Amino acid sequence: MGRTLAASGTSDVADAHFAVVAERLGTFILSTDRNDMSALNARFETY
Repeated sequence: MGRTLAASGTSDVADAHFAVVAERLGTFILSTDRNDMSALNARFETY
């Protein structure tokens, strides 16, 4: 997670965890945090 956070310039450990786990599972995240998810290069949907 530390590398993911450092590469993205974000500091939310929970967002980084979701991004890493979703990537490993090949799925997406349902989130309202468009900015951090974009910075983390995560696949996400907003609601």
